[in-house]
Formats: sequence, C-alpha cells, structure tokens
Amino acid sequence: MRFIILFLIIAFATGRPGLAQEEMPLDGGPFDMVFTEIAPGVITGIRPYYWRTPVAGASTIIIGENEVLLFDSPGSREGVRQVVQKIRELTDKPLTFVLVSHGHDDHTRGLVALKEAYPAVKFVSHPLTREYIEDQVMARTARILERWPVFLATFKSDLESGIDSGSGEPLSEGARIDYSQTLHDADVIMADLAQSMPLSPDILIENSIVFDLGNRIVRFEHIGFGNTDSDLIAYLPGEKILLVGDIINHPIPFGFPFKPRQLVITLKVLLDYDFEILVPGHGDILYDRVFSDKVIELFIYVNWQVDEMVEQGMTYEQIQESFDWKDYAESFSGGDPVNEYLFDGWFQGPSLDRSFKERTALDEAKE
Repeated sequence: MRFIILFLIIAFATGRPGLAQEEMPLDGGPFDMVFTEIAPGVITGIRPYYWRTPVAGASTIIIGENEVLLFDSPGSREGVRQVVQKIRELTDKPLTFVLVSHGHDDHTRGLVALKEAYPAVKFVSHPLTREYIEDQVMARTARILERWPVFLATFKSDLESGIDSGSGEPLSEGARIDYSQTLHDADVIMADLAQSMPLSPDILIENSIVFDLGNRIVRFEHIGFGNTDSDLIAYLPGEKILLVGDIINHPIPFGFPFKPRQLVITLKVLLDYDFEILVPGHGDILYDRVFSDKVIELFIYVNWQVDEMVEQGMTYEQIQESFDWKDYAESFSGGDPVNEYLFDGWFQGPSLDRSFKERTALDEAKE
C-alpha cells in the first residue's frame, strides 16, 4: 500500500529514536520544517520525520552577494510559506532563481506559491523535467484529491482489523505508525494539496549552468540517470557542498529508479565531487561519504544478484522468493519499525522490479 501512496503523492540505520517508543501522534504539522545553516549563507530546511505523508523533500536557500537561489521548492504551500519566511528573516535580497532537481510532485507543487511570493523568480530545470511537470504532475493533484478518501478508509480498516488488506498479512508496526499518523494529519494534508500546484520552468538546461552570486559559485548540472532521467544536482565548490535531490535519500534509499545499473554509474560520478557536506533529497544532512558508499554497494548487490538469477533462467517470481537480502534491511533500518516497513516498500520491492525489467530490456536489445 505504501508503494502506491508514494507514487500518488510524489509522481523513500538512522540516528532518530524508534518511532514505536515515541508519543503518537507526533507533535507539529505534517509540513513543518527545521532549518540548519550548513555554511554561512547556505541554509537547508528538512522535515524532522522524513516518512510522514505526504513525502516532502529538502530545500536549500543559497544567499549570495546580490540575490538568493533556492535548490528545490517544498512540495506544499505551507512548506513554501516557511521557506519564504526564513529567507525574509535572513535577507532583503530577492529570490531570483529556483533550481528544480527533478519533476516529482513533492519538489514542484510549491512553485505557484513561490511565484506568488516572488513574482520575478525564474524556475530552472532540465527540458524533460518540464515535460514531466506539464504532462503528468499538473493532472495528478486532482486524482490524488479524488482517491484520498479511499486510501484513508483503507488505512482505518487495516488498523481496526490488524491485517494489511493489500497482502493479507498482519499489519506491521511500521505500517500501524504510518497509517495512524496519516489519519491524524489527513485534514491538514488535504487542505494544502488542494491549494498547491506546480508551474512550468522558465529556463531549460540539458547539461550545466553556472550561477555567479558574487561571493559564491553554484553549478547546476546533469551528470546522468538518477532518480529520473532528468535529475540535476547543484554543487558549491567554494563551500564543498553537494545538493543531490532524490539521487540519494536518507535513511532509506529509493528503489524506484527505472535504470538502476545506470544509476550506479551516476552515483560513482557523484562521489567524484570534492564535497564535505551532502544534502539528500529526503532525510538528514550528511557530513561524510559513509552512507553514500553504502547506497552504491546496495544497488550493485541487487543488480548483481538479479543478473545471476536471470542467467540461471529464474523467473521474476522465483527471484522475489529466493532473493537473499543478507543484512541490508537491518543495516539501513537500524531496527526502527518504520524504517523496516519503508525499506520493504520503498526499496526491496521496487528495486527488484526495476532491476529485473532493466536486465530484461538489455537482453532484448542484444537480440
């Protein structure tokens, strides 16, 4: 069920305490952000609990000598309100550009609200991101609003029965926490979604563009297939900061990319950058390369295992049944019930599906 919800709303070892032991429901609203200055004039806003519905990405404010850039908009009107408030607390300089890492809803639904706050702002993206926004995102909010009551009814029914209606299995503790929190936040979420919409980007780049803010340089670049085929990253060479959008997410990586073998190549290119701080698309700010290295290792392992099984003539169903996840689930979840639940729904299921389909397509292309 969570796999479906994620696509409707965006279309993933943590140091946080175990959610099962925390007071539920969580304090604060579903769109509340916490801001951290990761370098002078560079402030990243993230949501304290990465898993709350709807998924919400990180936004990074970059203040220059004469102007302000924003890497990734919040996906909600309330998130944008907080970002705009933070910018105005820090400077009276105008927000001139918003760098859109990719087209998913949780990174684009706040663009209308940003345009209202800063009418002269320009949105910058890859050409395929604009196509995605125009072809899919703009029509999806209506479908979400229409189907939302059905999902809420399913969550309530599953909580009452203790059975996951999708699988017929007992409802996991992680699912119980997630469903309960979503039901608690439902009215606030719906009110915001009804007012949040994307806009088409103004400036399109296929490879790279450099922004000189006077006292700092920001490079906005396409380095290969990532979470989508049009992901762009931002690099601040003076501060050694890398903003990667959903190419990396913490603590649970997304298994949704359609070309996981190409993703591995992109991840290796990413780690060739000289950086000391990495801001994922979702989750905690990273101050070393340990987690990024672990993500690469995980994708390499999945692709290798799938290749081995395909070469043995195994079907997809057989691969699902016999795949050995070793200790990866525990390594990424840290024993937290919500992380365990999401590693299964956000990584294990989709990553096997994507890897098998990519391998099948590669084999067919050789014939």
